[in-house]
Amino acid sequence: NFVEIGYEELVKDPMTTLKQIYSSLSMSGFENAQANFKTYIGTKKNYQKNKHSLSKELVEELTGQFRKTMELYNYDIPESVQVT
Repeated sequence: NFVEIGYEELVKDPMTTLKQIYSSLSMSGFENAQANFKTYIGTKKNYQKNKHSLSKELVEELTGQFRKTMELYNYDIPESVQVT
């Protein structure tokens, strides 16, 4: 079985995303695990995402080489990546 989720949706609403994963995989036990998920998610409240920077040349090379794949999956260089 396979479930595809976006990182952005997991970060935005982790509990709903986890519930959708359980549902998509026809897994039982979400209600029993929900309290543990909430506790764990609560410990990550102050998590700071890593900051990355790429040279403009590298971004151009990556987007050039992977343009078709990026378009297919509606992917763009994240706004959090600093282009220098």
